[in-house]
Amino acid sequence: MPGSVPVGLDRYVRRSTEGVDGVLDEDGFLQVPIAETFRWYGGPQPIPVVGLAGSGSFVLLAPGGAGKTTVLNALRSSEPAATVVDLSLHDRSGMHRELAAAVDLGRPVYLDGLDVAAREDPAALRILQAHLVKPEARAVPWRLACRPAAWDTRLTAALSGALADFHEFVLLPLDRAAGCGAVRTSGRAGWLC
Repeated sequence: MPGSVPVGLDRYVRRSTEGVDGVLDEDGFLQVPIAETFRWYGGPQPIPVVGLAGSGSFVLLAPGGAGKTTVLNALRSSEPAATVVDLSLHDRSGMHRELAAAVDLGRPVYLDGLDVAAREDPAALRILQAHLVKPEARAVPWRLACRPAAWDTRLTAALSGALADFHEFVLLPLDRAAGCGAVRTSGRAGWLC
């Protein structure tokens, strides 16, 4: 992607069912298959994160430190009317109150760190599900982020059935250029760059 794309929006995702086969190089960097360069590759193409802004609802899954928060912050900046809800700051009644208020606003809602909220209160994902499957939540674009180990695939099934356009995405690793740029910025250019 061009260098003018803000950090966070320069990333790619894939639907969680598609895996990463065929898109990582021998060092684990993302290779974005471009038709002219990778004529042999017929698999699913990585989806640019920049295309998720203004789209349907989704959960972004990735391990800790992979860039979920950076991606969500960049997406949120492209949706200025968006609401941010941090479930980890609230007890159960506060979670219910915040989610109900977010639905009432009808704007995109960003919920990062769902794994943290679920660790602090195991009911957090059930509370989230209870609000997101309500008919009035259907028109709200939901942008969720969670570590894969904490995410419940039954939640994906419930949200896919309740929300018009819900997808479970996996945040793909950085491509080599972005990885090397991050290393150079830190002052530690390595042998891979």
